[in-house]
Amino acid sequence: MFVFEVGLEKRLPPWPFHSGPKGSSPLASHPVPGLSLCCFALFKEAEGQFQLQGHTRYMELFVVVDKEGFDALGRGITNVTLEVIEILNLVDGMFKSFHLRVMVTALEIWVEKNPISITKSINRVLYDFNRWRKQSLKYAMHDVGCLFASVDFGHGIGGLPVSGKSNLGSACNKNRASAVVSFARQPYMETAVSVARVLGYALGMEHDHSYCTCGNSSRCIMSVNSTVNYEFSNCSKRHYFDFISSGRGFCLNNVPESVMTSALRRCKNRVLMPGDMCKSDPCCDIACQRKGALCTSGRCCRNCKPLPEGEVCRESAGPCDLPEYCNGTSEHCPADVAKQDGTVCAEDGYCYSGKCRSPTLQCMSIFGKEAKPAPLACFQEVNMKGDRFGNCFGDGADISFQKCKLENVLCGRMQCVNVRRLPRLEDHTTVIQTPVGDTWCWGTDYHLGVDILDPGLVKDGMQCGEKKICINRTCVLKVCLLLYTDRHRLSKISPGMAEVEPFARQE
Repeated sequence: MFVFEVGLEKRLPPWPFHSGPKGSSPLASHPVPGLSLCCFALFKEAEGQFQLQGHTRYMELFVVVDKEGFDALGRGITNVTLEVIEILNLVDGMFKSFHLRVMVTALEIWVEKNPISITKSINRVLYDFNRWRKQSLKYAMHDVGCLFASVDFGHGIGGLPVSGKSNLGSACNKNRASAVVSFARQPYMETAVSVARVLGYALGMEHDHSYCTCGNSSRCIMSVNSTVNYEFSNCSKRHYFDFISSGRGFCLNNVPESVMTSALRRCKNRVLMPGDMCKSDPCCDIACQRKGALCTSGRCCRNCKPLPEGEVCRESAGPCDLPEYCNGTSEHCPADVAKQDGTVCAEDGYCYSGKCRSPTLQCMSIFGKEAKPAPLACFQEVNMKGDRFGNCFGDGADISFQKCKLENVLCGRMQCVNVRRLPRLEDHTTVIQTPVGDTWCWGTDYHLGVDILDPGLVKDGMQCGEKKICINRTCVLKVCLLLYTDRHRLSKISPGMAEVEPFARQE
């Protein structure tokens, strides 16, 4: 077995927002009527009301190639690695319209024998691979594990070839996040479409119906027929929005600390193989195994030995983050952790995924240190229009802009006052000035399709009323956030949270 491993540490997902005029919050002096008192709003009221504007997400993919694939490519580690990278580069481009990057964070190649039986029954292969993945791939964080199996899985319903399979909506579920793709020496593009299809299925995208379209075609990536347009359909986008807005895509929010590139890890003049302890560094000798070397890399490794217990390996990144310490035995720094979501920070903010989400801080970050959150009237005037300058849902292209309900106006686009200077923003961002009575309300516009952060978007976790916060453009009770984040925190660290389906639906 050859293991190519990149990045063992995983950050918590990023988050941010709120509002208030001079000196005091408008939320206290102008209570917003009709706020939902039910946490159901967190999952259902916002369902289907999620937009991707400016928020890039990342799927960390662990790829496994079977022995037959290794043999077919000349038993060359470099050949296999380059082939996988070539295919996944194509897949990454197919998800661009979702503002989702597909990043290969680790690659394992079975060079001696397959640890599971790989037969023509893709149902059984998926079940066995999922069971093996849960037991054996704990050394590298991943959102989905994908097996490239060099076998022809034959034909399924309707005589159509079976190119892959995954568990529907299984991404981020550590007990079910597995996929299998046929890697039987077909053209790159066909394999890439198969990978995109099983990953789409893992992200909650079901097969397209006849009314689903992508451009002028109905034969899109998730079509049961052969694909002619290498894009996802409008139906797939809706399914993905629903998957994200339901909270099931929580693991896609973190930025990978490192990703795989075409450069193989080497020790001296050869590729790092199983049993090799290090690459070309002071901890290596010519045999790649220096005597006495206990580690070679990692934040908790120094002079080839793990740092003592209690040594800080990652400083706190802010008021809502916590430092991490070495445990004395591992070279790797523990996963990044943060204060409990909902912890008060600054004067008008809450901690949310390790960041302080304050309306004052957001206005200052956009318009300078003199800027302050605008009064409630500004949010009502702008966000209840339902256009590109103020809305609670939509992107103006696939999904029309929608007006904010009165109770959700503080969860639309950010409005600020006391602006003394124009910001230096990224290209494609426009400053918007709106008169409301004697007040000038300042915000920003964002151009769809530009893969940069939207600075003017009210982000999840921002205050929108007394003990209330914004989630998915909806103002909900803060206690919902605690239940919501605790649920996902448990699903990431507790064993046995979900049952594995032995036979999942195809793709």
